[in-house]
Amino acid sequence: GGGVGDGLSIMKGFNSSLKVRRWKKNIKKYVENGGGCIGFCGGTSLITPLTTGKNRKPTTFVERQYNKSSLGISSVTSYYKYLAFPLFNLFQWSHPEKIGTTAYVFSFKPGVTKDGKRINSGGAPIDLKVNKNIPIFSDYPDETLRIRWWGGSALIVPKNPDREISILAEYPKVDLHENKSTRIHAWKYTGGILGLIFGFFKALRFIKENKLNLLESPMLTYYFAGNWKLTDKIIESDLANKPAITAEIYPNENKGRIILCTTHPEYMIWQDGHIEE
Repeated sequence: GGGVGDGLSIMKGFNSSLKVRRWKKNIKKYVENGGGCIGFCGGTSLITPLTTGKNRKPTTFVERQYNKSSLGISSVTSYYKYLAFPLFNLFQWSHPEKIGTTAYVFSFKPGVTKDGKRINSGGAPIDLKVNKNIPIFSDYPDETLRIRWWGGSALIVPKNPDREISILAEYPKVDLHENKSTRIHAWKYTGGILGLIFGFFKALRFIKENKLNLLESPMLTYYFAGNWKLTDKIIESDLANKPAITAEIYPNENKGRIILCTTHPEYMIWQDGHIEE
């Protein structure tokens, strides 16, 4: 875990903190001594540095914190075309689409499934292409594996790595923004400061009524703030055919294992369906 929703991939970017530096050092030492490390979604962001492509460096607050949160134990890099908090992106008014796939984290209405399961988070199930040439999937009967995706990054594997790296699964060949069932548009916030204040108190009330974690308040404030205007700008994911799950062996005699998974295999999934805006 350790995702943007938990705030850890942001907080662990404050390298001036002695507590943060000690935390990173302990995990790195554990892997160097032969331990295993698994990161789901935001947990991957805690392990890897961030690239936003060849044409620009990480510039938004979230991009910079994500990049600085890296533990320095992986040869793999996370990739986002854009990454920003919707309400605090400086370009939110003129370019709301440049929040990137965090739109899939913050934009969804809390609800309940037909069988009574509460969903307070967004995202959608996607069909990852599995690599059947590796032991873990060698006897798996299907070519794809449906897993819940919640705004996770793509992974970039270096051409000449310093260690053994295996790609376990890749994103679908059709990008999320090209698939009508998973495509979403950017929304422009027009509610001002008062909208945020009212949204925050509504979020606190919702958290209390549903006995949720207080850390979910930023995500819920985004929704409850209200006064959002739908635009015709599509949220581009740029994930097609890129790695989504990798495994690597730390390059020393202890051979610690690192698994990166940009999705949420622990979350519920569903068949068929589409996103309604």
